[in-house]
Amino acid sequence: MLFRSRDGAIALDLSTPIGQTIARTQVGPEGAWLTDNQGKIYRAATVETLTEQLFGWRVPLTSLPNWLQGRVSEPSATEGGRLRSGTDSGWQIRIDSWLDEGLVRAIELVWPAQGAIADRRIRLRLFVDAVS
Repeated sequence: MLFRSRDGAIALDLSTPIGQTIARTQVGPEGAWLTDNQGKIYRAATVETLTEQLFGWRVPLTSLPNWLQGRVSEPSATEGGRLRSGTDSGWQIRIDSWLDEGLVRAIELVWPAQGAIADRRIRLRLFVDAVS
């Protein structure tokens, strides 16, 4: 995963474990779009609407910059002054490790944070390799 956030715009490249880009998502004032590895483009007014249309569940990518800095709306546990877990935007967030730069190294996101909707539960694990 390659994540960039600048001046209110977000770009996220989703990759396989061996580094092949499978989709590129961009969010800005004009809306959100995702380009898959076949070149097909999907558009929506917001990234949450876009991910719901494509995956059947909302991914709050606009919250990701805060989560990668260890900030959530409802913290539930800290360790050594750093966030360990909490909830935000309906997601349960658990931080497994930190980079020396004060950014999250490994984070697990579970939706929904409580219970399961229609027997669906999503679990995402994100790993940050480097910060530039």
